[in-house]
This record gives sequence, structure tokens and C-alpha cells, in this order.
Amino acid sequence: MTPDERVRACWQHAILKWLSGDRMKNSTLCERFGIEKHNAAQATKVITQAQKLQLIKPADSDHPRAGYVPFWA
Repeated sequence: MTPDERVRACWQHAILKWLSGDRMKNSTLCERFGIEKHNAAQATKVITQAQKLQLIKPADSDHPRAGYVPFWA
């Protein structure tokens, strides 16, 4: 996947998680992309880029580990 495709897939993953009543987390994105735990920084980079593009946002700004949701949620 290209970097743009990975960011789009991250956003779509956040939507799917939100629709199922859950929140996207670094670990769920790693699972979706098949990234091993020791390479989790790859998922963090994609999440950071998706946030910069305002496609996703923190689910709870007071609790940073609460996960992420689509920008419109």
C-alpha cells in the first residue's frame, strides 16, 4: 500500500470500529495491517498522519489511550 492508501485505510478502520460500537486503537490498526507488535510505530505514524489530515480524532481528549474515532463522530 502507498502511504496515502494506508491513511485512508486507517480512516475506514476507524469508521468500521465506530459503527460496531468500538474505538480504533493502535493495536487494532496493527492487527488490521498485519503489523507485528515490535513494529507498532508504523501504525502510530499512520494514525498521526490521519490526525494531521483531520480524518480521525481522539475519542476522549482527557484520556489519550481511549482510542480514535472518525472526525465526524
